[in-house]
Amino acid sequence: LPIGYPFHLLGLNSVVQNDIIKSIDIYNGAYPVRFGDATGGIIAIESIDEVKKLGGHTTFSLWSSSVLLKGPIQSGADGYIIAGARLSYLDQTLKPYIPSGVELIPRYGDAQFKIRFDLTEKQTLYFYALGAQDTFIAAIERKPSWDPTSEPPPELIGASIAINRAFNTEALRHIWQPTGRIYSESTLLYHNNIMYIDGTIGIYDAKFHMEDGYAGFRNESSFELWKDHVIL
Repeated sequence: LPIGYPFHLLGLNSVVQNDIIKSIDIYNGAYPVRFGDATGGIIAIESIDEVKKLGGHTTFSLWSSSVLLKGPIQSGADGYIIAGARLSYLDQTLKPYIPSGVELIPRYGDAQFKIRFDLTEKQTLYFYALGAQDTFIAAIERKPSWDPTSEPPPELIGASIAINRAFNTEALRHIWQPTGRIYSESTLLYHNNIMYIDGTIGIYDAKFHMEDGYAGFRNESSFELWKDHVIL
């Protein structure tokens, strides 16, 4: 499933919580066939796929907090639910160090949700929802201090910039493996990237908004023609 960007502001956290990640592979220049039309480096993240008991935990740092909950489905069907969310308060951490008359707001958050239903011994259904949002706002008050030793250049008084980026991905996936030699994985997905910039300096005021979303259907199938030697 596509992820809009791998890291939050300043690279402090990835957009996927660590405890959901089972493995990470990096591909640079030589891509496996499953990544198709990729033209840059690939960060391939595999999520955990086994939950035996109800549990969870929280994590706290100077700039963000997160919570992760997971547990098996108790309604008679085999499967599990995993849900995680993270929220930053970096703007509050930096507040004592920001000069008077300057507004600085860096914030970010993310969430991941995954549910698995084992329909039969040979068929599995997944639902995914994940996303992240990053916001950066910086502004200088229009009120001059008349102190040349601390005041910014005149053209910067009243200047501001707001940058917002976000992505969301939702997907429904069906896996069918009737034998050890046949495998089929079908995925219906929607993915959207959002970018917004609003900047003001002097008499100039610029705004930029872009959304790059798409829906798609994907199938990966394999058949082992000759055991351990030839796979189609």
